[in-house]
Amino acid sequence: MFIYLFIGTIIFFYWIFNIPYIGRFNSKKYYLTTLNEFFLRCLYCILLIIAVTRGVEVGTDYTLYYNFFYNKLFNENFDTFVIWIYSVAHHFEEFRIFTLITSFLFLFIFYLIQKNYSYDKVTFTTLFVISYLYYFSFNGIRQALAMGFLWLGIMILRSNKVKSYIYFLLFVFVAAQFHISAYLGVFFVFINKINLRINYIWFGFIFTSIGYFTPILKERISTLLMNFDFYVNKYSNNLEFFFESSKEKGIIEYMPVVIQFSFFILWMIIKHRKQLQGTNIIENYYFIYLLLYSAAGIEAVDRFQVYFYPSIIFFYDMFIFHVLKHFVKTKREVFIGYIIAISIMLFWFSYYILRIVQNTNGIVPFSTWDL
Repeated sequence: MFIYLFIGTIIFFYWIFNIPYIGRFNSKKYYLTTLNEFFLRCLYCILLIIAVTRGVEVGTDYTLYYNFFYNKLFNENFDTFVIWIYSVAHHFEEFRIFTLITSFLFLFIFYLIQKNYSYDKVTFTTLFVISYLYYFSFNGIRQALAMGFLWLGIMILRSNKVKSYIYFLLFVFVAAQFHISAYLGVFFVFINKINLRINYIWFGFIFTSIGYFTPILKERISTLLMNFDFYVNKYSNNLEFFFESSKEKGIIEYMPVVIQFSFFILWMIIKHRKQLQGTNIIENYYFIYLLLYSAAGIEAVDRFQVYFYPSIIFFYDMFIFHVLKHFVKTKREVFIGYIIAISIMLFWFSYYILRIVQNTNGIVPFSTWDL
Protein backbone atom coordinates (compact mmCIF):
# COMPACT_ATOMS: atom_id res chain seq x y z
CA MET A 1 0.00 0.00 0.00
CA PHE A 2 2.88 2.37 0.80
CA ILE A 3 4.06 2.65 -2.81
CA TYR A 4 0.61 3.77 -4.00
CA LEU A 5 0.30 6.35 -1.24
CA PHE A 6 3.84 7.56 -1.92
CA ILE A 7 3.29 8.00 -5.67
CA GLY A 8 -0.07 9.70 -5.18
CA THR A 9 1.25 12.05 -2.48
CA ILE A 10 4.35 13.06 -4.43
CA ILE A 11 2.46 13.92 -7.59
CA PHE A 12 -0.34 15.67 -5.66
CA PHE A 13 2.10 18.00 -3.88
CA TYR A 14 4.02 18.57 -7.10
CA TRP A 15 0.71 19.76 -8.58
CA ILE A 16 0.28 22.09 -5.56
CA PHE A 17 3.71 23.52 -6.37
CA ASN A 18 2.49 24.24 -9.94
CA ILE A 19 -0.77 26.00 -9.01
CA PRO A 20 0.52 29.60 -9.35
CA TYR A 21 1.59 28.90 -12.94
CA ILE A 22 -1.38 26.93 -14.31
CA GLY A 23 -3.08 28.94 -17.05
CA ARG A 24 -0.69 31.86 -16.57
CA PHE A 25 2.55 33.03 -18.12
CA ASN A 26 5.48 34.77 -16.48
CA SER A 27 9.26 34.81 -16.56
CA LYS A 28 9.48 31.57 -14.58
CA LYS A 29 7.14 29.66 -16.87
CA TYR A 30 9.83 28.50 -19.31
CA TYR A 31 12.02 27.00 -16.60
CA LEU A 32 9.04 25.36 -14.91
CA THR A 33 7.92 23.85 -18.22
CA THR A 34 11.32 22.23 -18.62
CA LEU A 35 11.23 20.94 -15.04
CA ASN A 36 7.69 19.62 -15.51
CA GLU A 37 8.62 17.76 -18.67
CA PHE A 38 11.53 16.09 -16.88
CA PHE A 39 9.32 15.25 -13.87
CA LEU A 40 6.56 13.77 -16.02
CA ARG A 41 8.92 11.65 -18.09
CA CYS A 42 10.46 10.26 -14.92
CA LEU A 43 7.00 9.65 -13.48
CA TYR A 44 5.80 7.71 -16.52
CA CYS A 45 8.97 5.60 -16.37
CA ILE A 46 8.33 4.87 -12.68
CA LEU A 47 4.71 3.97 -13.43
CA LEU A 48 5.93 1.58 -16.12
CA ILE A 49 8.42 -0.04 -13.75
CA ILE A 50 5.72 -0.49 -11.09
CA ALA A 51 3.33 -2.06 -13.61
CA VAL A 52 5.92 -4.45 -15.05
CA THR A 53 7.52 -5.57 -11.81
CA ARG A 54 4.29 -6.12 -9.87
CA GLY A 55 3.59 -9.61 -8.64
CA VAL A 56 1.17 -11.89 -10.45
CA GLU A 57 -1.39 -11.48 -7.65
CA VAL A 58 -1.48 -7.64 -7.95
CA GLY A 59 -4.67 -6.91 -9.89
CA THR A 60 -7.92 -8.84 -9.73
CA ASP A 61 -7.60 -10.48 -13.17
CA TYR A 62 -3.81 -10.47 -13.49
CA THR A 63 -3.50 -14.06 -12.29
CA LEU A 64 -5.98 -15.10 -14.98
CA TYR A 65 -3.83 -13.46 -17.65
CA TYR A 66 -0.85 -15.39 -16.35
CA ASN A 67 -2.77 -18.66 -16.31
CA PHE A 68 -3.87 -18.15 -19.92
CA PHE A 69 -0.21 -17.69 -20.81
CA TYR A 70 1.03 -20.61 -18.74
CA ASN A 71 -1.65 -22.99 -20.07
CA LYS A 72 -1.40 -21.67 -23.65
CA LEU A 73 -5.11 -20.80 -23.80
CA PHE A 74 -4.77 -17.26 -25.14
CA ASN A 75 -5.62 -18.18 -28.76
CA GLU A 76 -9.07 -19.28 -27.67
CA ASN A 77 -10.01 -16.45 -25.34
CA PHE A 78 -8.72 -13.14 -26.66
CA ASP A 79 -8.90 -10.71 -29.57
CA THR A 80 -6.35 -10.41 -32.37
CA PHE A 81 -3.81 -7.90 -31.05
CA VAL A 82 -3.85 -9.44 -27.56
CA ILE A 83 -3.10 -12.84 -29.12
CA TRP A 84 -0.18 -11.31 -31.00
CA ILE A 85 1.29 -9.84 -27.83
CA TYR A 86 0.82 -13.14 -26.03
CA SER A 87 2.56 -14.90 -28.93
CA VAL A 88 5.59 -12.62 -28.63
CA ALA A 89 5.77 -13.28 -24.89
CA HIS A 90 5.35 -17.01 -25.47
CA HIS A 91 8.11 -17.00 -28.08
CA PHE A 92 10.53 -15.74 -25.43
CA GLU A 93 8.85 -17.90 -22.77
CA GLU A 94 8.47 -14.88 -20.51
CA PHE A 95 5.06 -13.62 -19.34
CA ARG A 96 6.50 -10.30 -18.21
CA ILE A 97 7.06 -9.42 -21.87
CA PHE A 98 3.28 -9.44 -22.22
CA THR A 99 3.03 -7.09 -19.24
CA LEU A 100 5.84 -4.89 -20.55
CA ILE A 101 4.24 -4.44 -23.97
CA THR A 102 0.71 -3.84 -22.71
CA SER A 103 1.80 -1.49 -19.92
CA PHE A 104 4.10 0.46 -22.23
CA LEU A 105 1.36 0.88 -24.84
CA PHE A 106 -1.18 2.05 -22.26
CA LEU A 107 1.18 4.57 -20.64
CA PHE A 108 2.58 5.78 -23.97
CA ILE A 109 -0.93 6.47 -25.29
CA PHE A 110 -1.78 8.67 -22.30
CA TYR A 111 1.65 10.29 -22.41
CA LEU A 112 0.92 11.30 -26.02
CA ILE A 113 -2.54 12.52 -25.05
CA GLN A 114 -1.28 14.68 -22.19
CA LYS A 115 1.48 16.05 -24.40
CA ASN A 116 -0.79 17.01 -27.29
CA TYR A 117 -4.32 17.44 -25.95
CA SER A 118 -4.19 18.43 -22.28
CA TYR A 119 -4.80 21.94 -20.93
CA ASP A 120 -2.09 21.51 -18.30
CA LYS A 121 0.22 18.50 -18.39
CA VAL A 122 0.82 18.28 -14.64
CA THR A 123 -2.88 18.51 -13.79
CA PHE A 124 -3.72 15.91 -16.43
CA THR A 125 -1.10 13.43 -15.25
CA THR A 126 -1.92 13.98 -11.57
CA LEU A 127 -5.53 13.11 -12.33
CA PHE A 128 -4.38 10.14 -14.42
CA VAL A 129 -2.97 8.66 -11.22
CA ILE A 130 -5.31 9.86 -8.46
CA SER A 131 -8.49 9.24 -10.48
CA TYR A 132 -7.34 5.60 -10.37
CA LEU A 133 -7.30 5.28 -14.16
CA TYR A 134 -3.68 4.11 -14.11
CA TYR A 135 -4.51 1.33 -11.64
CA PHE A 136 -7.43 0.14 -13.74
CA SER A 137 -4.80 -1.14 -16.19
CA PHE A 138 -3.56 -3.52 -13.47
CA ASN A 139 -6.85 -5.35 -13.77
CA GLY A 140 -8.60 -4.68 -17.11
CA ILE A 141 -5.51 -4.89 -19.28
CA ARG A 142 -7.29 -5.47 -22.59
CA GLN A 143 -10.02 -2.91 -22.01
CA ALA A 144 -7.49 -0.36 -20.78
CA LEU A 145 -5.68 -0.59 -24.12
CA ALA A 146 -8.95 -0.46 -26.06
CA MET A 147 -9.93 2.61 -24.03
CA GLY A 148 -6.62 4.31 -24.76
CA PHE A 149 -6.84 3.86 -28.53
CA LEU A 150 -10.49 4.89 -28.50
CA TRP A 151 -9.61 8.16 -26.75
CA LEU A 152 -6.85 8.88 -29.23
CA GLY A 153 -9.56 8.69 -31.86
CA ILE A 154 -11.90 10.88 -29.81
CA MET A 155 -9.25 13.57 -29.56
CA ILE A 156 -8.89 13.56 -33.34
CA LEU A 157 -12.67 13.99 -33.62
CA ARG A 158 -12.37 17.39 -31.97
CA SER A 159 -11.26 18.87 -35.31
CA ASN A 160 -14.72 17.97 -36.69
CA LYS A 161 -13.38 17.44 -40.21
CA VAL A 162 -14.48 14.66 -42.55
CA LYS A 163 -11.03 13.12 -42.44
CA SER A 164 -11.15 13.02 -38.62
CA TYR A 165 -14.19 10.71 -38.73
CA ILE A 166 -12.30 8.26 -40.93
CA TYR A 167 -9.35 8.28 -38.53
CA PHE A 168 -11.72 7.83 -35.60
CA LEU A 169 -13.28 4.72 -37.14
CA LEU A 170 -9.78 3.39 -37.72
CA PHE A 171 -8.97 3.84 -34.04
CA VAL A 172 -12.24 2.11 -33.12
CA PHE A 173 -11.16 -0.85 -35.24
CA VAL A 174 -7.73 -0.94 -33.58
CA ALA A 175 -9.30 -0.67 -30.11
CA ALA A 176 -11.64 -3.58 -30.91
CA GLN A 177 -8.64 -5.78 -31.65
CA PHE A 178 -7.84 -5.51 -27.95
CA HIS A 179 -11.42 -5.76 -26.67
CA ILE A 180 -14.35 -6.41 -28.99
CA SER A 181 -16.70 -4.23 -26.94
CA ALA A 182 -14.79 -1.19 -28.29
CA TYR A 183 -16.89 -1.45 -31.45
CA LEU A 184 -19.56 0.32 -29.41
CA GLY A 185 -17.30 3.36 -29.82
CA VAL A 186 -18.85 3.85 -33.28
CA PHE A 187 -21.83 5.43 -31.52
CA PHE A 188 -19.52 7.96 -29.84
CA VAL A 189 -19.59 10.03 -33.04
CA PHE A 190 -23.08 11.23 -32.15
CA ILE A 191 -22.03 12.37 -28.66
CA ASN A 192 -20.15 15.31 -30.17
CA LYS A 193 -23.39 16.89 -31.33
CA ILE A 194 -24.84 17.40 -27.85
CA ASN A 195 -24.82 20.96 -26.52
CA LEU A 196 -25.22 20.72 -22.75
CA ARG A 197 -27.05 23.24 -20.60
CA ILE A 198 -27.16 23.44 -16.84
CA ASN A 199 -30.77 22.21 -16.85
CA TYR A 200 -29.57 18.97 -18.47
CA ILE A 201 -27.08 18.46 -15.63
CA TRP A 202 -29.80 18.89 -13.00
CA PHE A 203 -32.07 16.49 -14.87
CA GLY A 204 -29.19 14.04 -15.23
CA PHE A 205 -28.53 14.18 -11.50
CA ILE A 206 -32.17 13.43 -10.67
CA PHE A 207 -32.35 10.68 -13.31
CA THR A 208 -29.12 9.08 -12.07
CA SER A 209 -30.22 9.24 -8.43
CA ILE A 210 -33.52 7.52 -9.21
CA GLY A 211 -31.84 4.85 -11.32
CA TYR A 212 -29.09 4.26 -8.79
CA PHE A 213 -31.47 3.35 -5.98
CA THR A 214 -34.34 1.69 -7.88
CA PRO A 215 -34.42 -1.49 -10.03
CA ILE A 216 -36.82 -0.25 -12.74
CA LEU A 217 -34.25 1.42 -14.99
CA LYS A 218 -31.68 -1.32 -14.44
CA GLU A 219 -34.11 -3.99 -15.58
CA ARG A 220 -34.81 -2.12 -18.81
CA ILE A 221 -31.11 -1.60 -19.47
CA SER A 222 -30.41 -5.29 -18.85
CA THR A 223 -33.05 -6.20 -21.45
CA LEU A 224 -31.52 -3.76 -23.95
CA LEU A 225 -27.99 -5.10 -23.46
CA MET A 226 -29.15 -8.63 -24.15
CA ASN A 227 -29.55 -7.56 -27.80
CA PHE A 228 -25.77 -7.28 -28.23
CA ASP A 229 -24.81 -10.77 -29.43
CA PHE A 230 -21.07 -10.45 -28.76
CA TYR A 231 -21.77 -9.79 -25.08
CA VAL A 232 -24.35 -12.58 -24.79
CA ASN A 233 -22.19 -15.17 -26.57
CA LYS A 234 -19.08 -14.28 -24.61
CA TYR A 235 -20.77 -14.46 -21.21
CA SER A 236 -23.38 -17.14 -21.95
CA ASN A 237 -22.19 -19.19 -18.96
CA ASN A 238 -22.77 -16.33 -16.53
CA LEU A 239 -25.61 -14.20 -17.92
CA GLU A 240 -27.13 -13.43 -14.54
CA PHE A 241 -23.92 -11.92 -13.19
CA PHE A 242 -23.19 -9.94 -16.33
CA PHE A 243 -26.61 -8.55 -17.26
CA GLU A 244 -28.44 -8.29 -13.95
CA SER A 245 -27.75 -5.99 -11.03
CA SER A 246 -25.29 -8.00 -8.96
CA LYS A 247 -23.72 -5.37 -6.71
CA GLU A 248 -25.45 -3.70 -3.81
CA LYS A 249 -24.61 0.01 -3.65
CA GLY A 250 -25.79 2.39 -0.93
CA ILE A 251 -25.76 6.08 -0.07
CA ILE A 252 -22.09 6.03 0.95
CA GLU A 253 -21.05 4.68 -2.46
CA TYR A 254 -23.22 7.32 -4.11
CA MET A 255 -21.64 10.33 -2.38
CA PRO A 256 -18.71 10.60 -4.84
CA VAL A 257 -21.28 10.76 -7.66
CA VAL A 258 -23.14 13.57 -5.85
CA ILE A 259 -19.88 15.48 -5.42
CA GLN A 260 -19.00 15.07 -9.09
CA PHE A 261 -22.41 16.32 -10.21
CA SER A 262 -21.94 19.28 -7.86
CA PHE A 263 -18.62 20.13 -9.50
CA PHE A 264 -20.24 19.78 -12.94
CA ILE A 265 -23.04 22.20 -12.01
CA LEU A 266 -20.47 24.63 -10.58
CA TRP A 267 -18.51 24.43 -13.85
CA MET A 268 -21.62 25.22 -15.90
CA ILE A 269 -22.36 28.25 -13.69
CA ILE A 270 -18.79 29.55 -13.96
CA LYS A 271 -18.70 28.88 -17.69
CA HIS A 272 -21.88 30.92 -18.20
CA ARG A 273 -20.90 33.85 -15.95
CA LYS A 274 -17.34 34.08 -17.28
CA GLN A 275 -18.37 33.35 -20.87
CA LEU A 276 -15.78 30.60 -21.08
CA GLN A 277 -15.29 28.43 -24.12
CA GLY A 278 -15.26 24.91 -22.73
CA THR A 279 -14.85 21.85 -24.90
CA ASN A 280 -18.30 20.39 -25.52
CA ILE A 281 -16.98 16.97 -26.41
CA ILE A 282 -15.30 16.65 -22.99
CA GLU A 283 -18.40 17.85 -21.16
CA ASN A 284 -20.60 15.43 -23.11
CA TYR A 285 -18.49 12.36 -22.39
CA TYR A 286 -18.21 13.19 -18.70
CA PHE A 287 -21.97 13.77 -18.50
CA ILE A 288 -22.63 10.32 -19.99
CA TYR A 289 -20.06 8.80 -17.63
CA LEU A 290 -22.03 10.18 -14.68
CA LEU A 291 -25.39 9.17 -16.19
CA LEU A 292 -24.25 5.56 -16.41
CA TYR A 293 -24.18 5.44 -12.62
CA SER A 294 -27.96 5.17 -12.95
CA ALA A 295 -27.37 1.51 -13.84
CA ALA A 296 -24.50 0.94 -11.42
CA GLY A 297 -24.23 -2.67 -10.33
CA ILE A 298 -24.87 -4.20 -13.75
CA GLU A 299 -21.52 -5.63 -14.80
CA ALA A 300 -22.11 -4.97 -18.51
CA VAL A 301 -22.87 -1.30 -17.83
CA ASP A 302 -19.91 -0.94 -15.48
CA ARG A 303 -17.62 -2.24 -18.21
CA PHE A 304 -19.16 0.03 -20.84
CA GLN A 305 -18.78 2.99 -18.47
CA VAL A 306 -15.04 2.32 -18.44
CA TYR A 307 -14.78 3.74 -21.96
CA PHE A 308 -15.91 7.11 -20.58
CA TYR A 309 -13.53 6.91 -17.61
CA PRO A 310 -10.84 9.21 -19.11
CA SER A 311 -13.43 11.98 -19.38
CA ILE A 312 -12.78 12.57 -15.66
CA ILE A 313 -9.21 13.59 -16.41
CA PHE A 314 -10.09 15.75 -19.41
CA PHE A 315 -12.98 17.49 -17.66
CA TYR A 316 -11.17 18.49 -14.47
CA ASP A 317 -8.02 19.37 -16.37
CA MET A 318 -10.17 21.81 -18.39
CA PHE A 319 -12.10 23.02 -15.31
CA ILE A 320 -9.00 23.77 -13.22
CA PHE A 321 -7.14 25.41 -16.10
CA HIS A 322 -9.98 27.85 -16.87
CA VAL A 323 -10.68 28.65 -13.23
CA LEU A 324 -7.06 29.50 -12.51
CA LYS A 325 -6.65 31.38 -15.78
CA HIS A 326 -9.78 33.55 -15.57
CA PHE A 327 -10.14 34.17 -11.83
CA VAL A 328 -7.50 36.90 -11.77
CA LYS A 329 -9.21 40.30 -11.61
CA THR A 330 -8.97 40.72 -7.84
CA LYS A 331 -7.18 39.00 -4.96
CA ARG A 332 -10.55 37.66 -3.87
CA GLU A 333 -11.10 36.08 -7.29
CA VAL A 334 -7.63 34.55 -7.25
CA PHE A 335 -8.32 33.13 -3.81
CA ILE A 336 -11.66 31.66 -4.94
CA GLY A 337 -9.97 30.13 -7.99
CA TYR A 338 -7.37 28.47 -5.76
CA ILE A 339 -10.08 27.17 -3.41
CA ILE A 340 -12.06 25.62 -6.27
CA ALA A 341 -8.99 24.02 -7.86
CA ILE A 342 -7.64 22.64 -4.58
CA SER A 343 -11.10 21.40 -3.53
CA ILE A 344 -11.39 19.41 -6.78
CA MET A 345 -7.97 17.84 -6.40
CA LEU A 346 -8.45 17.17 -2.68
CA PHE A 347 -11.65 15.30 -3.49
CA TRP A 348 -9.89 13.08 -6.01
CA PHE A 349 -6.87 12.58 -3.77
CA SER A 350 -9.13 11.59 -0.85
CA TYR A 351 -11.11 9.26 -3.10
CA TYR A 352 -7.80 7.81 -4.31
CA ILE A 353 -6.76 6.99 -0.74
CA LEU A 354 -10.19 5.49 -0.01
CA ARG A 355 -9.96 3.20 -3.04
CA ILE A 356 -6.51 2.03 -1.99
CA VAL A 357 -7.78 1.28 1.52
CA GLN A 358 -10.75 -0.60 0.02
CA ASN A 359 -8.36 -2.42 -2.34
CA THR A 360 -10.25 -1.50 -5.51
CA ASN A 361 -9.08 -3.62 -8.47
CA GLY A 362 -7.19 -5.92 -6.09
CA ILE A 363 -3.90 -3.99 -6.18
CA VAL A 364 -3.19 -4.19 -2.42
CA PRO A 365 -0.84 -5.38 -1.09
CA PHE A 366 1.77 -4.50 -3.67
CA SER A 367 4.38 -7.16 -4.27
CA THR A 368 7.08 -7.69 -6.85
CA TRP A 369 7.33 -10.62 -9.25
CA ASP A 370 8.31 -13.82 -7.46
CA LEU A 371 7.60 -16.59 -9.98
